[in-house]
Amino acid sequence: MFGDDEAPNKILLFASEGEQTKLLRALASSLQSLSAVTFSKPNYLEILPIAVNKAKALVKLANTLGVELSQVAALGDGPNDVEMLTEAGIGIAMGNASEAVKSAADWITGTNDEDGVAQAVRRLVINGKAKNGGCSVVN
Repeated sequence: MFGDDEAPNKILLFASEGEQTKLLRALASSLQSLSAVTFSKPNYLEILPIAVNKAKALVKLANTLGVELSQVAALGDGPNDVEMLTEAGIGIAMGNASEAVKSAADWITGTNDEDGVAQAVRRLVINGKAKNGGCSVVN
């Protein structure tokens, strides 16, 4: 599957709700010292190389584009988005996000079904509600 000098950059394990989800949580706990583990959904375990997360990717992207993080908005709805939301100049949680994700955000937009991303863009761009002048939108 992989060449001699290749390795996976992400492993995703998912399970049905219930007992299998408990097994994923136990596995995540046992892997924390070896890799970066996060849940994108309650039953979706993501295993990544140590120190890899969306926040670090956001910083790299902003640096590449020459944009200050204070001018970046990030939208998220899963536990794997929390670090990114706190790193961005404006962290925006989707209305369908868990309370933990919402508490990490600067504000909350509509749900996926309510076109929450479009609502956030409208608030940021059209209504000029971005703090510190302007922002770039990255999801």
